[in-house]
Amino acid sequence: MGLVVDLSGNVYIADTHNNRIQKFSLVLPPITLKSPSIYQLFNACSSYSPPTFSWNVLEAFNDYGIQFSSDRNFTSLPFDLMVQPSVTQLTIPPDTWEEIMTIPGVSGGTIY
Repeated sequence: MGLVVDLSGNVYIADTHNNRIQKFSLVLPPITLKSPSIYQLFNACSSYSPPTFSWNVLEAFNDYGIQFSSDRNFTSLPFDLMVQPSVTQLTIPPDTWEEIMTIPGVSGGTIY
């Protein structure tokens, strides 16, 4: 029924049907690529060495999502990984990474 944004950029939504107020943070913790090293390109061999991402948890959420897309605006989300709130580092499983690397298609391209 209601929506408000505070000075920190948090969005509060009154969910009257569920008798609760939900808080959404617009400020997201930065995600760091831990492995492979910075400036190392991914290629066909990368499926044998999937990346590891890490982040600092700023607030307690039910879970986190890591999204991959071939569109920098993320209008299409062909892949979305859900992560438990206590997790602060994730190495993507090799079979999942192989699927993510197919997002740009046979002609290749960038994955965001």
